[in-house]
Amino acid sequence: VSINWFVGRTFEEANKQAQQRMQARYGADAVQKYKYVLKQDEDVLDTWFSSGLFPFSTMGWPSDTADLQSFFPGDLLETGGDILFFWVARMAMMSLALMEKLPFHTVYLHPMVKDEHGAKMSKSSGNVIDPLHIVDGVTLQTLKDELYGGNIRNDHIHKFEKEKEKKFPHGIPRCGADALRFGLSSLLVQRSINLNVNTVIGYRMFCNKIWNATKLALTYIVESEQQIDMTRLSSSMSTMDQWIISRLYDCIASCDANNRAYEFGYSTQAIYQFFYHEFCPIYLEAIKPTMMESTDERAKNVIRDVLYFCLCESFKLMHPFMPFVTEELYQRVQNTRFGDAYKLCSDSLMVARYPDSNTLQGWNNDAFITEAVALALDVSSSVRSTKQSQLGLSTKTKYAVHLFSNDSKHQKILKMMANDINTLSMSDGVFVLDNDENAKNNGAYFMSAMDVFKQTEKSVTTNTADDDEQKTASMSTVSLYSVKEKCDTIYVYSAVKGLVNVEQRIKKFNKETTKLQSMIDKTSKSLLKIDKEDIRKKTEEKLKTYQRDLNAMQDTIKQLQRL
Repeated sequence: VSINWFVGRTFEEANKQAQQRMQARYGADAVQKYKYVLKQDEDVLDTWFSSGLFPFSTMGWPSDTADLQSFFPGDLLETGGDILFFWVARMAMMSLALMEKLPFHTVYLHPMVKDEHGAKMSKSSGNVIDPLHIVDGVTLQTLKDELYGGNIRNDHIHKFEKEKEKKFPHGIPRCGADALRFGLSSLLVQRSINLNVNTVIGYRMFCNKIWNATKLALTYIVESEQQIDMTRLSSSMSTMDQWIISRLYDCIASCDANNRAYEFGYSTQAIYQFFYHEFCPIYLEAIKPTMMESTDERAKNVIRDVLYFCLCESFKLMHPFMPFVTEELYQRVQNTRFGDAYKLCSDSLMVARYPDSNTLQGWNNDAFITEAVALALDVSSSVRSTKQSQLGLSTKTKYAVHLFSNDSKHQKILKMMANDINTLSMSDGVFVLDNDENAKNNGAYFMSAMDVFKQTEKSVTTNTADDDEQKTASMSTVSLYSVKEKCDTIYVYSAVKGLVNVEQRIKKFNKETTKLQSMIDKTSKSLLKIDKEDIRKKTEEKLKTYQRDLNAMQDTIKQLQRL
């Protein structure tokens, strides 16, 4: 039995073609001599033709159904740009022709998912990554076995096996759907989604961070039936409370604006910045002394309300990107907050209102709070850095720190934020000096300095005319740019006498200064032989950097010798 295909507009036309084929192959009497059956194929719609009917054929068309009346036309189509003319254009044309309406008013084109090098994924190239393997995890052997099930040439399989061994020596660990969704969304800022599994693994760690941060917060939150009133709370908040709420506002405003503009990648960046870099390492650390050591129940209750509010709003922001972990944690937070009064799943993120810029209106305008916390974080970072890089101590080593600034505003901030600086820098007390003359000459202190910079806007006016008359006739261009200018120096006096191995540290820095001096001498000699202006400037900058580092190390040695 042989099967042949014939194409005709009618049955008679196709039958005529079949007869002609038989006569040409088996002779003029083939039609009478041989029997044949001509059957019309039931599935004759072209793939893209039937797909073009998708917006309304799926809702009962051509019948005028309730679904068709309710859901056609739609609002948004999300698809890839590679099938814009294959599918999207056909849906628009079919809908206009048969329904006299456009099927949707907005088309969101996402980038194409490619491999980590930007190459299109294909089975013949051996670079396809099954998303389920990222979600559930997979062994290296399974990845190798899958190479044999595709259309890869046998002589290329060994090469692709080696590549799999190099990329995934231990297979792909289980990352979960949330990490994959968030990882892919974060890559939407690129022209194409160059999928690197390590990126998704990194966001799996972010999921763990969210889980552990919530677990810690739940140990602080106690049962309460009272609803949160942010206006009422504002008068009782500490500086750090006000700061984290203002940062949450900025995150919400950023997500709101980016989501409306379909810039989902930037929304994930805003969420990650807030939760991973601000809420967890700063706010959760800053509140530990109050929650663990203080007896001030009023301050604790304010923190509990702020924690609950920040967690719930953060989960709402994350939910479209991470639906599973956020829903799970949201239910736990609600149950802890309201106890038996809350019935599990009586509220859900799936139906919650997504936060917008009106959620925390008015919490973004306190520039002083923002400046105060920024300065406190810089000082805390400077103290921790001094512990490690200059004193050779662990960041957990505690000692008293004395601060001094010649700027009255900065002095006020330092006094206001002293307790928070003490917590974040892991010190044994932070004190602000009104005068540092005694501390300068005290051999018990190691002195370090932290420069404070401010952003300053400057302008350049460029005349675009040639003659004097035109120069006076508003023929100029004003360009604005921002520069960082040093505005103050904060002196840090660390009471570390007896804690530092002075001899060992001086020996280490003497070796470093010898190396630096050698590099300075070598660079200075090479500078004399350079003629090209651009290379000369780069070399001069390098020389200045070396000299600056040398001066800093020599100053460190002097400070160590005083201890």
